[in-house]
Order: sequence, then C-alpha cells, then structure tokens
Amino acid sequence: MEEPENFDWQGHRGARGNYPENTVPAFFFALDNGMNTLEMDVVISADSQVVVSHEPFFSEAISNIDSLKRDSLPNNIYKLSYSQIASIDCGSKGNAGFPDQVKMALAKPLLKDVIQATEEYAIQTQRSLPFYNIEIKSRPEWEGEFHPSIEVYADLLMQVATDAQIEYRLTVQSFDNRPLQYVHQKYPDVTLALLVEDSTSAEDHLSLLGFTPNIYSCYYLLVDEALVKFCKEKGMKLIPWTVNDAAEIKRLKALGVDGVITDYPALRKEF
Repeated sequence: MEEPENFDWQGHRGARGNYPENTVPAFFFALDNGMNTLEMDVVISADSQVVVSHEPFFSEAISNIDSLKRDSLPNNIYKLSYSQIASIDCGSKGNAGFPDQVKMALAKPLLKDVIQATEEYAIQTQRSLPFYNIEIKSRPEWEGEFHPSIEVYADLLMQVATDAQIEYRLTVQSFDNRPLQYVHQKYPDVTLALLVEDSTSAEDHLSLLGFTPNIYSCYYLLVDEALVKFCKEKGMKLIPWTVNDAAEIKRLKALGVDGVITDYPALRKEF
C-alpha cells in the first residue's frame, strides 16, 4: 500500500478557490501547487458513467442550466445521459463564494478522463503521481432517485479506479456509513475515510460505522487535542476539511493532524 507524504496536502474539488470546481484545470492547478492528493466527488449518470460532481444535480450557483429548462429535462444527473450532462456549462458563471475563481466554459468531466489527464500531466511535468480522495455522495433518501444502490455506486467507482490502475493511490470517502461498510468488505485493501460534520463524538461515529477507518475526516473546527489523541490511539489519520486560512492550518499542524483539505492549494507555499 502506497502512502502520500507525511503531511497530506489535498486540493478540495481540485482548487475551488482558483478554478471551477471538480474540473481538470482545477486539478492541474492543485498539482502545480504541491498537492499530494486530489479531492473530488463523484455521481452516476443515467448511462452508468462516473461523473465528477459535488451534487447529483446542477447547482444554480455554478451552472448554466438554461438548457435544462429549455428542453424540460430533469435537474437530476442520475436521469441524464453523459452526453446531456456534458452540454451544461459549469464554469463560465463562476462562484460568488470564490470571487478570484477563473471563469472558463467547462462541463462536468468523467472520472476516467480526469484520472487520465492528471496522470499524464504529472508525468509531463515530472511530478509524483497524485493520490485521489473520492467521495461517494450517497444518502438513504436519494437511493433510486439521485443515485443507484450503494453497491452499484461503489462498484462503478472501483471499476474506473481499477481500470486506471490507481486503486492503491485511492481513498474512498463518504458521510454515509453504508458505502464505506460495503467497500470495507468487498475491497479490503482500499483506504477509507469517514467524513464527519457534526459534534457527535468520534467514538460514537466509529461505533455506528462498525470498524475503524484509515482516516477520520471532520470539519476543521471540530479538531482539538482530545480528537487528535483519540485518532492516534485508534491508528487513524486525521485530515480535516475545508481549511482556507494559513494561520488555521498552522494551528492544526501544531495539534498534530496528518493533512488538510483546502480550496486554496497555493497556501502550501507559506509552509
């Protein structure tokens, strides 16, 4: 099992602060700025393609969805073919929450194309091959409507990873325990990260999950000395999200976290 460097710098959705999220230019920027790991999200299309997208629908915050309205198509990626998905511009509008983001006409890419592009770019620029932290965006109430069963969802992701030969540089992450439990059983060598956003104790989260994952990945303001100690005792890495301030990264590093996920990869230059 390969591992990233001792401190794992992860570019959130590539580099959401600088380029349209979950797109190839964002991932290239992350690599250019020293990210070890590319963090991203995947959803499933109607034709069973694994699409890099934070939501299983088109967010009006970043997408030009006029064509959906014009053609009376559902705003549900699981109900659309990839050719339909690829016709929607998700980069020219920008993101009001990230005013420095470069605006570019870009569609949501396929995971296999992202992996191919980033692997080739790393080789061309003489960088180490990246690691991939990929979130399964499942929810019990979405099953069958916005995504397939968690088994099919996870298997489709793992097939892409296996075909691309990145399975030993892959972390599968989720807020939903079910896909983590499934991957843990069927693909026991895959690194798993439990995503956490509430103040439920880490011990209770692990009890609900039913096993100790490789990584505990919580909202960064939940990190304190007690959580760092607990993770070390359990043999888990602690990699909080989403940390966009250099002073806060320094605080977290001093506490002993194992990495950070950030929208601004260029922050690494300050360390």
